[in-house]
Amino acid sequence: GLYVGHVKVDGATALIQQINLSTAHWMVSLRHNWLDPFFVGLTALGYYQPMVIWAAAVAVALLLQRNYYATLLWLGTTLAAQGLMELAKWAFGLPRPELVVAPPLSFAYPSGHTTMILVFVGLLASFLLPGVNARRHQLILSCSAILIMLVAAARLYLTVHWLSDIIGGFLLGGLMLALFYLIVLRRPFPRIKPLPLLIATALAWLVNIALFAVPDFAAQVAGYQLLPQT
Repeated sequence: GLYVGHVKVDGATALIQQINLSTAHWMVSLRHNWLDPFFVGLTALGYYQPMVIWAAAVAVALLLQRNYYATLLWLGTTLAAQGLMELAKWAFGLPRPELVVAPPLSFAYPSGHTTMILVFVGLLASFLLPGVNARRHQLILSCSAILIMLVAAARLYLTVHWLSDIIGGFLLGGLMLALFYLIVLRRPFPRIKPLPLLIATALAWLVNIALFAVPDFAAQVAGYQLLPQT
């Protein structure tokens, strides 16, 4: 049978608990050795240190364009999202599923990976769209949506989050983007050249892969292996 440890969530309904458990059962049934490395590598890039490098790279790209207002928006929104996410984890104090060998030590709700990837990619898309041809808008939005969903799916697939954690991450990330848009509607940012942002993102991802995904990758994969009783 499926062992999930402490599944009771204070204040949550029995329906939410059942949905979480059913989703966890389903994710366990989908696990395959050939698929694990992809999601482990993807999720390795969503932790705090890789995201700091990504944020710094984009900030430098904005500063080089002398777009100080956009830099302030970028850093302010990402830092606020990180702070609120950490505060929410501490306030709710909900445990993660106990399904893998070495689950993350932080609390479960909301999902930090989901919150921050939505904020990062949502902000980047907002910065990029005004500076590109309208025909490329669909490509940017589609790629953004795919990346966001893959990162969120990775946390579910690796069974280190409940479905409700992922939903909470989307809600918090969406809230931060809504606040960003309220500010921008009142005071729009100057048009941003898209190429430097794309180069900064690509370089940050290459550095993060080299620093955080490749080293000890086998150990990372081993840490996400399912416990024997699952």
